[in-house]
Amino acid sequence: VDDALAAVWEAELRETAVAQPAIVAASIATLRALERVGLRPTVVLGHSLGEISALCAAGLLDAAVAVRAAAIRGRAMADLAPADPGAMLAISAPASEVEALLGPDDDIVVANRNSPRQTVVSGGSAAVESLASRCQARGTPARRLATSHAFHSPRVSAAAASLGERLPPLPSASPRCAVISTMTGEPLTEADRLSLGLYLARQARAPVQFEAAIRRAHDLAPALWVEVGPGGALTALIGEILGPAAA
Repeated sequence: VDDALAAVWEAELRETAVAQPAIVAASIATLRALERVGLRPTVVLGHSLGEISALCAAGLLDAAVAVRAAAIRGRAMADLAPADPGAMLAISAPASEVEALLGPDDDIVVANRNSPRQTVVSGGSAAVESLASRCQARGTPARRLATSHAFHSPRVSAAAASLGERLPPLPSASPRCAVISTMTGEPLTEADRLSLGLYLARQARAPVQFEAAIRRAHDLAPALWVEVGPGGALTALIGEILGPAAA
Protein backbone atom coordinates (compact mmCIF):
# COMPACT_ATOMS: atom_id res chain seq x y z
CA VAL A 1 0.00 0.00 0.00
CA ASP A 2 1.51 3.33 -1.02
CA ASP A 3 1.58 6.35 1.28
CA ALA A 4 -1.15 8.20 -0.60
CA LEU A 5 -3.63 5.33 -0.33
CA ALA A 6 -2.73 4.79 3.31
CA ALA A 7 -3.45 8.47 3.98
CA VAL A 8 -6.87 8.15 2.31
CA TRP A 9 -7.71 5.10 4.41
CA GLU A 10 -6.56 6.85 7.58
CA ALA A 11 -8.71 9.89 6.79
CA GLU A 12 -11.74 7.66 6.22
CA LEU A 13 -11.09 5.79 9.45
CA ARG A 14 -11.02 9.08 11.35
CA GLU A 15 -14.54 9.96 10.22
CA THR A 16 -16.71 9.65 13.30
CA ALA A 17 -19.28 7.34 11.68
CA VAL A 18 -16.48 4.86 10.95
CA ALA A 19 -14.17 5.53 13.88
CA GLN A 20 -16.69 4.92 16.66
CA PRO A 21 -17.72 1.36 15.76
CA ALA A 22 -14.12 0.56 14.72
CA ILE A 23 -12.77 1.63 18.12
CA VAL A 24 -15.40 -0.36 20.00
CA ALA A 25 -14.82 -3.46 17.84
CA ALA A 26 -11.05 -3.25 18.39
CA SER A 27 -11.55 -2.73 22.12
CA ILE A 28 -13.81 -5.77 22.38
CA ALA A 29 -11.24 -7.86 20.50
CA THR A 30 -8.64 -6.76 23.04
CA LEU A 31 -11.00 -7.65 25.90
CA ARG A 32 -11.44 -11.14 24.46
CA ALA A 33 -7.64 -11.54 24.20
CA LEU A 34 -7.24 -10.52 27.83
CA GLU A 35 -9.91 -13.02 28.88
CA ARG A 36 -8.07 -15.80 27.04
CA VAL A 37 -4.99 -15.21 29.20
CA GLY A 38 -7.09 -15.19 32.37
CA LEU A 39 -7.55 -11.47 33.00
CA ARG A 40 -11.15 -10.67 33.95
CA PRO A 41 -12.26 -7.32 35.36
CA THR A 42 -13.54 -6.72 38.86
CA VAL A 43 -14.53 -3.13 38.03
CA VAL A 44 -14.89 -1.34 34.68
CA LEU A 45 -15.41 2.21 33.47
CA GLY A 46 -15.12 3.86 30.09
CA HIS A 47 -14.18 7.33 28.89
CA SER A 48 -16.79 8.81 26.52
CA LEU A 49 -17.30 6.29 23.67
CA GLY A 50 -15.37 3.77 25.79
CA GLU A 51 -18.35 3.45 28.09
CA ILE A 52 -19.94 1.17 25.46
CA SER A 53 -16.90 -1.13 25.60
CA ALA A 54 -17.02 -1.04 29.40
CA LEU A 55 -20.66 -2.14 29.38
CA CYS A 56 -19.65 -5.01 27.10
CA ALA A 57 -16.80 -5.98 29.44
CA ALA A 58 -19.29 -6.10 32.30
CA GLY A 59 -21.62 -8.41 30.37
CA LEU A 60 -24.38 -5.81 30.01
CA LEU A 61 -24.02 -5.74 26.20
CA ASP A 62 -22.88 -8.52 23.92
CA ALA A 63 -20.26 -7.71 21.30
CA ALA A 64 -22.63 -7.39 18.34
CA VAL A 65 -24.99 -5.09 20.23
CA ALA A 66 -22.10 -2.96 21.49
CA VAL A 67 -20.66 -2.44 18.00
CA ARG A 68 -24.12 -1.69 16.63
CA ALA A 69 -24.70 0.87 19.40
CA ALA A 70 -21.37 2.51 18.56
CA ALA A 71 -22.27 2.58 14.86
CA ILE A 72 -25.61 4.25 15.62
CA ARG A 73 -23.84 6.72 17.91
CA GLY A 74 -21.25 7.55 15.26
CA ARG A 75 -23.88 7.97 12.54
CA ALA A 76 -25.98 10.23 14.77
CA MET A 77 -22.93 12.44 15.30
CA ALA A 78 -21.98 12.39 11.62
CA ASP A 79 -25.51 13.39 10.61
CA LEU A 80 -25.12 16.68 12.47
CA ALA A 81 -24.44 19.31 9.84
CA PRO A 82 -24.18 22.69 11.57
CA ALA A 83 -22.28 25.55 9.96
CA ASP A 84 -19.82 25.22 12.83
CA PRO A 85 -19.46 21.71 14.29
CA GLY A 86 -17.36 23.15 17.09
CA ALA A 87 -14.05 22.15 18.60
CA MET A 88 -12.46 20.74 21.74
CA LEU A 89 -9.44 21.96 23.69
CA ALA A 90 -7.39 20.05 26.27
CA ILE A 91 -6.04 22.40 28.93
CA SER A 92 -3.34 21.48 31.45
CA ALA A 93 -5.20 22.84 34.47
CA PRO A 94 -7.86 21.69 36.94
CA ALA A 95 -11.50 22.33 36.12
CA SER A 96 -11.80 25.09 38.73
CA GLU A 97 -9.07 27.15 37.01
CA VAL A 98 -10.55 26.55 33.57
CA GLU A 99 -14.03 27.56 34.70
CA ALA A 100 -12.56 30.79 36.06
CA LEU A 101 -11.32 31.61 32.53
CA LEU A 102 -14.78 31.25 31.02
CA GLY A 103 -17.08 34.25 30.78
CA PRO A 104 -20.87 33.99 31.15
CA ASP A 105 -21.34 34.52 27.42
CA ASP A 106 -18.61 32.13 26.23
CA ASP A 107 -19.85 29.47 23.83
CA ILE A 108 -17.87 26.85 25.77
CA VAL A 109 -18.57 24.22 28.42
CA VAL A 110 -16.34 21.89 30.41
CA ALA A 111 -16.65 18.56 28.59
CA ASN A 112 -14.16 16.30 30.40
CA ARG A 113 -12.94 16.54 33.97
CA ASN A 114 -10.06 14.23 33.27
CA SER A 115 -7.59 14.73 36.11
CA PRO A 116 -6.30 17.35 38.56
CA ARG A 117 -4.01 18.47 35.73
CA GLN A 118 -6.22 18.18 32.65
CA THR A 119 -9.60 19.58 31.68
CA VAL A 120 -11.18 19.47 28.24
CA VAL A 121 -13.60 22.13 27.02
CA SER A 122 -16.00 21.93 24.11
CA GLY A 123 -17.77 24.64 22.15
CA GLY A 124 -17.80 26.94 19.15
CA SER A 125 -14.62 26.98 17.06
CA ALA A 126 -14.03 30.72 17.44
CA ALA A 127 -14.61 30.59 21.20
CA VAL A 128 -12.24 27.65 21.56
CA GLU A 129 -9.54 29.45 19.56
CA SER A 130 -9.99 32.54 21.72
CA LEU A 131 -9.64 30.48 24.88
CA ALA A 132 -6.53 28.79 23.49
CA SER A 133 -5.00 32.23 22.95
CA ARG A 134 -5.86 33.29 26.50
CA CYS A 135 -4.27 30.11 27.83
CA GLN A 136 -1.14 30.76 25.79
CA ALA A 137 -0.93 34.33 27.09
CA ARG A 138 -0.97 33.13 30.69
CA GLY A 139 1.44 30.26 30.05
CA THR A 140 -1.11 27.46 30.47
CA PRO A 141 -0.50 24.62 28.00
CA ALA A 142 -3.52 23.92 25.78
CA ARG A 143 -3.93 21.91 22.61
CA ARG A 144 -6.73 21.55 20.10
CA LEU A 145 -8.05 17.98 19.93
CA ALA A 146 -8.53 16.20 16.61
CA THR A 147 -12.31 15.77 16.89
CA SER A 148 -15.01 16.19 14.28
CA HIS A 149 -17.48 17.86 16.66
CA ALA A 150 -17.72 19.60 20.01
CA PHE A 151 -18.56 16.38 21.85
CA HIS A 152 -20.15 16.34 25.32
CA SER A 153 -21.63 19.78 24.83
CA PRO A 154 -25.00 21.29 23.87
CA ARG A 155 -23.81 21.23 20.25
CA VAL A 156 -24.41 17.47 20.12
CA SER A 157 -27.79 17.56 21.89
CA ALA A 158 -29.62 16.80 18.65
CA ALA A 159 -27.37 13.80 18.03
CA ALA A 160 -27.92 12.57 21.58
CA ALA A 161 -31.68 12.80 21.10
CA SER A 162 -31.40 11.02 17.75
CA LEU A 163 -29.28 8.32 19.37
CA GLY A 164 -32.01 7.70 21.92
CA GLU A 165 -34.54 7.31 19.11
CA ARG A 166 -32.37 5.08 16.91
CA LEU A 167 -31.06 2.67 19.54
CA PRO A 168 -33.17 -0.47 19.77
CA PRO A 169 -34.17 -1.75 23.22
CA LEU A 170 -30.96 -2.94 24.88
CA PRO A 171 -30.71 -5.97 27.17
CA SER A 172 -30.83 -5.55 30.94
CA ALA A 173 -28.58 -8.36 32.14
CA SER A 174 -26.94 -8.35 35.56
CA PRO A 175 -23.34 -7.10 35.47
CA ARG A 176 -20.58 -9.62 36.16
CA CYS A 177 -18.44 -6.95 37.82
CA ALA A 178 -18.77 -3.47 39.26
CA VAL A 179 -19.54 -0.72 36.72
CA ILE A 180 -18.63 2.90 37.43
CA SER A 181 -20.41 5.50 35.33
CA THR A 182 -18.19 8.24 33.97
CA MET A 183 -21.30 10.36 33.48
CA THR A 184 -21.89 10.52 37.24
CA GLY A 185 -18.63 9.30 38.77
CA GLU A 186 -20.63 6.75 40.77
CA PRO A 187 -21.67 3.10 40.30
CA LEU A 188 -24.15 2.55 37.49
CA THR A 189 -27.63 2.60 38.98
CA GLU A 190 -30.18 -0.13 38.47
CA ALA A 191 -32.47 2.37 36.73
CA ASP A 192 -29.75 3.18 34.20
CA ARG A 193 -28.94 -0.51 33.76
CA LEU A 194 -32.57 -1.21 32.93
CA SER A 195 -32.67 1.58 30.33
CA LEU A 196 -29.21 1.50 28.75
CA GLY A 197 -30.42 3.12 25.53
CA LEU A 198 -31.59 6.24 27.36
CA TYR A 199 -28.44 6.18 29.48
CA LEU A 200 -26.16 6.13 26.41
CA ALA A 201 -28.18 8.94 24.82
CA ARG A 202 -27.72 11.14 27.91
CA GLN A 203 -24.09 10.12 28.24
CA ALA A 204 -23.28 11.33 24.70
CA ARG A 205 -24.26 14.88 25.69
CA ALA A 206 -23.16 14.99 29.35
CA PRO A 207 -19.70 15.94 30.65
CA VAL A 208 -17.26 13.09 31.33
CA GLN A 209 -16.48 12.81 35.06
CA PHE A 210 -13.36 10.70 34.57
CA GLU A 211 -11.43 11.84 37.64
CA ALA A 212 -14.36 11.20 39.97
CA ALA A 213 -15.01 7.80 38.38
CA ILE A 214 -11.38 6.72 38.78
CA ARG A 215 -11.37 7.74 42.44
CA ARG A 216 -14.60 5.79 42.98
CA ALA A 217 -13.18 2.73 41.21
CA HIS A 218 -10.02 3.02 43.31
CA ASP A 219 -12.18 2.60 46.42
CA LEU A 220 -12.85 -0.96 45.21
CA ALA A 221 -9.10 -1.69 45.37
CA PRO A 222 -8.41 -3.11 41.89
CA ALA A 223 -5.16 -5.07 41.83
CA LEU A 224 -4.24 -3.93 38.31
CA TRP A 225 -5.36 -1.13 35.99
CA VAL A 226 -5.61 -2.13 32.33
CA GLU A 227 -6.38 0.36 29.57
CA VAL A 228 -8.27 -1.11 26.63
CA GLY A 229 -8.48 1.11 23.56
CA PRO A 230 -6.34 3.22 21.24
CA GLY A 231 -3.24 4.67 22.87
CA GLY A 232 -2.32 5.11 26.51
CA ALA A 233 -3.78 8.51 27.36
CA LEU A 234 -6.08 7.18 30.08
CA THR A 235 -3.22 5.39 31.85
CA ALA A 236 -1.39 8.71 32.02
CA LEU A 237 -4.50 10.37 33.46
CA ILE A 238 -4.82 7.66 36.12
CA GLY A 239 -1.23 8.40 37.11
CA GLU A 240 -2.13 12.08 37.52
CA ILE A 241 -5.21 11.20 39.60
CA LEU A 242 -3.85 8.45 41.86
CA GLY A 243 -0.09 8.85 41.51
CA PRO A 244 2.41 7.08 39.24
CA ALA A 245 2.49 3.92 41.37
CA ALA A 246 -1.21 3.27 40.73
CA ALA A 247 -0.90 3.48 36.94
